Amino acid sequence: MASIFAWGQWLSRDEFVDLRNRQDDQLNMVFAGFRESVQFLREEVYGNMQEIMYGNMQEIKNTVHDLRADINKTNTDLTQLKTDVCELRAEVGQTQAFMRNSALRNPNAPIRPPPVYRPGQGVVFPNRKLFPRNANQFYQLRDPLTPQRREMLAYLVEFYDLRNADYCEEPAGNDDQNENDTEDPDEIFLRLETLLGLNEEKFIKFRQKAAEMASRQPERPAKRAQAAHVNAEPLARRPKLTLDELMERQPPPAARSRLDMGRFEWRTRSTPPSQRLTINQLNQRLPKQVTPEREQEYSKDGTDSDDATRPFTSPREP
Repeated sequence: MASIFAWGQWLSRDEFVDLRNRQDDQLNMVFAGFRESVQFLREEVYGNMQEIMYGNMQEIKNTVHDLRADINKTNTDLTQLKTDVCELRAEVGQTQAFMRNSALRNPNAPIRPPPVYRPGQGVVFPNRKLFPRNANQFYQLRDPLTPQRREMLAYLVEFYDLRNADYCEEPAGNDDQNENDTEDPDEIFLRLETLLGLNEEKFIKFRQKAAEMASRQPERPAKRAQAAHVNAEPLARRPKLTLDELMERQPPPAARSRLDMGRFEWRTRSTPPSQRLTINQLNQRLPKQVTPEREQEYSKDGTDSDDATRPFTSPREP
């Protein structure tokens, strides 16, 4: 059996077999090169993996450990900063309460309670029910005769930790003597008064001044009519007039009419009698009646009849 070659030549069977064998050998050589390359890459990747797993892993672990240490340190710093802020708030509140209470003079004025800092709780204020409302109630704790006062004093001592607090420098001496001073109720009350910023002398002066003002008699203010100059002479009183004197001082009827004529008001004289509305023209049928008094008054005023023009009338009227 023969076959055709690429250039159009006929090949025998043996020649075709040899050609295919040579081609298979070439393909096997190419595949062998590929296998070697793949094996080399596998070995290289495996080596890198081993280096990463055993060489760089320790470095990564060290880096992670450092990061955790930094985070823990940051958390510690934040906690300390929060504690410092709370302590600062407590100190500011104590300072404000001290200044506010030190300015009090009225024993009935309310006392501002100073806060304290408690770890885990923050800034804490005392219980309002067990804290004195004013200076009067506070100084009653000096002699706690009732159970309520003793409870209030014990609460304040425990809340502000007055037995272990050091508000003033004490000289070094016998420890037993210092313990006795600490347990002294008067010393504890003095420490509580110093902590709150109260000054008993101001309240005593306020009470004394209030007692003096209450003992004084209030002066009545002088009336304006009675207030006169020091060198001014007393005014003479107006004499009382009798009935006859009052009648003499009244103006005559003519003068009164003149005064009435000066008023600006609506009067019946503004419309002449000839033009007044009447029932069936009665004013024209009835004769005019003039009394002697009105005739004398009109003669003095210079008017002749009722038809004459009066003051404050319309100029268009006849």
